[in-house]
Order: sequence, then structure tokens, then C-alpha cells
Amino acid sequence: MTTSPPNPEDAPVPDTQAPGPPLGPEPSGQPPSPTDSPTKHRSPSVPLVRLVRTIWLAAVAVVLAVVFFSTAPLGEVGDDSLSWDSLVDAAQSRHDINEESTSGAPQQTVVNGRHATDLLELQITQATGLAEDSRDLARAQTDGLISIAALLLVLGIGVVGDMALRLWDTSARRPRPAYSEA
Repeated sequence: MTTSPPNPEDAPVPDTQAPGPPLGPEPSGQPPSPTDSPTKHRSPSVPLVRLVRTIWLAAVAVVLAVVFFSTAPLGEVGDDSLSWDSLVDAAQSRHDINEESTSGAPQQTVVNGRHATDLLELQITQATGLAEDSRDLARAQTDGLISIAALLLVLGIGVVGDMALRLWDTSARRPRPAYSEA
């Protein structure tokens, strides 16, 4: 069996682009300087900027939650628990009881007058309830608009603050020019 010559493509290739700083002294005999490192030189204030941004965003989130829950409506608008049917039935039963004991036109007129008075009181109660419900609805709509405005204000302040912190972060990353004394 004959051996074939080795294929030059199968030979290991030396790694000429190894990551990181070169090990050992440079060919000039000088130790490697920290600025020769391939890693970027960062300002010590960059972690501080990121910490401040994180704290700012957390504070804005907390304020948004507080504003949202403090301006949320507490209950339903309107009073659905009051049944007008029961009041109408009570007025009708009083009318029926009084009508059974009448024996003439004058007494029927009095009973009908009392029934009309009962129904009028019911209408006044309904009108008062509807007026209160519409006032509560108007108040709830106004409170809703105020809530939306407050949330948008806090969100806007948060965005403006974040933009300012991003600008600070960008300026902290920008390399400072080296001034030479001539």
C-alpha cells in the first residue's frame, strides 16, 4: 500500500487573528500598553448613567401606577339596585285597597287623587335619580379625562427624562479629544 502525499488544505492553519491582547512583550521589547487593547475604552460614568436611567424608568413606572390607580373610578355609575316596578306595584296596591272601600263618585275621586299623588311622587323620585345618575356620569367622564391627562403628563415627563439620560449616556461614551500642548 502506498501513502499519498499530505493534502496542503488539510494542514492546520496557524491562528493569526487571535482575540484579545497579544501575550508577552511586543516585538519592540516594550510591554503592551492599555490603549493597544482591542476592547473599547469606556468612561467610568457609563455604568452610572445606566444605573440612573434604570432608576428613572422604575420611578416613572411607579408614578404611572400610582396615578392610574388613584384616578381610577371607584364604582359603577348609576344605581341599578332601585326597582321602579316595586314602587309602581306598591302605589297600585294602595289604590286597589282604597278603591274597594269606596261607595260613590266623590270617594272614587279622592282615591284616584291619592293614586295620582303616589304616582307623582314616584315620578319625582325617578327624575331625581336620573338627574343624579347623569351628574355622576358627567363627573366620571371628567375624572376619566383628568386621569388620561395625568397619565400622559407623567409618561411625557418620563420620555423627556429618558431622552436627556440617553443624551448624557451618549456624551459619556464619546471619546474625549486629546489636546496637545504646543
